[in-house]
Amino acid sequence: MDNNQEESALDRARRIHVYVEEMIALVSEHPECELKREWRRDTPYHKAEFVKDFQSIANSTIPVDREKYLVVGADEATKTITGCNHADYDEAGIRQLLETYLDPVPEFEVLRMTSSGGRDFVIIRIPHQPNRPFVARVAIRDNNKTYLEEGEIWVKPGGGNTGSTGKRRVRTRSEVLSLIDIEPRVQQAVAARLEQLVPQIRLEERTRLQGNTFSSISAFTATDEEFESYVEQLLSENRETQFNILIEKLRDRAVSIWEFQGDTSVSVTPEDVLRIKETEFLPAMRRLVHLGLLLIKFSGPLPWFNQIAGLLVEVFNASRQLRRRLPEVSSGLEVKSLEEHASYTVPAWESLIAAYLMAGYELSRRNSSTYLATLFPRRVKYIMGAYDEEPEAFYLFWPVTHRWGGPNRQRDLLVLDRYGRGDRIEAIAGGKEAMRIGVLQFDCLVEFHSFMSFSGQGEPETVNYFDTAYPNVSTTFYPNFTHEHLQLVLPLVDKLWSALQTGGENNYWLFDGGLAKVVAKIDVQRRKTLLARFLVYAEKERGSWMWATQRLPTTTYWRPEELKELIKSLRRNA
Repeated sequence: MDNNQEESALDRARRIHVYVEEMIALVSEHPECELKREWRRDTPYHKAEFVKDFQSIANSTIPVDREKYLVVGADEATKTITGCNHADYDEAGIRQLLETYLDPVPEFEVLRMTSSGGRDFVIIRIPHQPNRPFVARVAIRDNNKTYLEEGEIWVKPGGGNTGSTGKRRVRTRSEVLSLIDIEPRVQQAVAARLEQLVPQIRLEERTRLQGNTFSSISAFTATDEEFESYVEQLLSENRETQFNILIEKLRDRAVSIWEFQGDTSVSVTPEDVLRIKETEFLPAMRRLVHLGLLLIKFSGPLPWFNQIAGLLVEVFNASRQLRRRLPEVSSGLEVKSLEEHASYTVPAWESLIAAYLMAGYELSRRNSSTYLATLFPRRVKYIMGAYDEEPEAFYLFWPVTHRWGGPNRQRDLLVLDRYGRGDRIEAIAGGKEAMRIGVLQFDCLVEFHSFMSFSGQGEPETVNYFDTAYPNVSTTFYPNFTHEHLQLVLPLVDKLWSALQTGGENNYWLFDGGLAKVVAKIDVQRRKTLLARFLVYAEKERGSWMWATQRLPTTTYWRPEELKELIKSLRRNA
């Protein structure tokens, strides 16, 4: 009897104990029950015999619902249990020996028993072996004498209806083939192939656009793989109408969900915010982020991504509507995590976290700024209080601050908290570290824009451009990249240095086409100095932050040599 799911280990031991004792007393040795007074393995010869005995039983024919036994401490001639030392037959030691000499290791179980007459004995239970044949992997030799050859296969040909218990070496190809149990292997291969094909067939059928078998509604319940296949079809077939419908469905769940149809005088509780955030809002935001990353990855139409950028701003502005329904947030309120965040700033925070993930991915992983430029110069009003007369600021510049009901976390860490979940979004973004570095580099690029807008930092032309093109728009930004080692932004610095030095590559990596034209008219040396001045400023901010956290400032090894020397010169003259 083989392992039965309904048979406990204790029941199995009792069954085997009774069966073996009766077999010894009535039949003595049998093909199903081999007897040994002792089973030595202390010399090369005995070790080889031990391995061959085990190998030959495991290679013999054992039906699926049957098992064979090798009993140690029993005498064939007298049909009695003579006894043995249990300590000599430790299962772990036997397994280690077999792992050394057999490939693969047979399935077995060591049962250390006491007979009805009070003598200790051992039963080795060997069930059906689906992995046979078992082959000797290492030779056993002593004094130029070989007891087991590498590659040998030993078998006990005797079946349950014969009297043979003798082992012999397999010598023919046909006999080796007869040991292979083909049926389970075929079934396993078929099952494995079906496991590969069925999800793919399901994916293709669920995401087939023809016949309305997949829709924007399905996109919310689909797996990530199904959603990606759907988006790939939209892109390959340029199905703009279906894309527009998908965007509207996302708007319903990410923006309209916060409008709370009904009496506007009724307040909304933080518990209401948490419920809506978890059940409707965050799943919609996750789909929006997934969609944006796929458009960037596959170089989708820029107008399509422009709709995503516009929807992100709408999500941000939903916080302005929400604050009229929620009790005012104390400026001292702080929560430990995004999961606890339940103030009216929830939509604004989640909007910016999503934007920074997508922008950082394009900048660092796709080496482009085409799509992230659609996020600028979009403007929003601050949402720090309950009044509409608050100043405007660039959407990308809005301060994600714990003072308004959220956790005290950097932007890069907030992105990891929300989207570093080991799923398809993280995989597309390149993993947690790539996500974090991308956000820090984008954070640095936003601060470079802010830097150019202030007198005494930017060039006169760049300062004048912001004053003229965007009057009364706040350009203040509170960066996070200076809280980390500046070596992490070196790839971005390389891009800026190359572009500012040689010309308008990628529009100088600037968000605003008008600003790029202004920078193009500034001579090359002043452009280089502008970047070096920004990096000196970044070093000072980094140093101040490290001193404030009681740590020694770290050194950044800038490159190339010309930029390094320019930075040194600015430090000396500061």
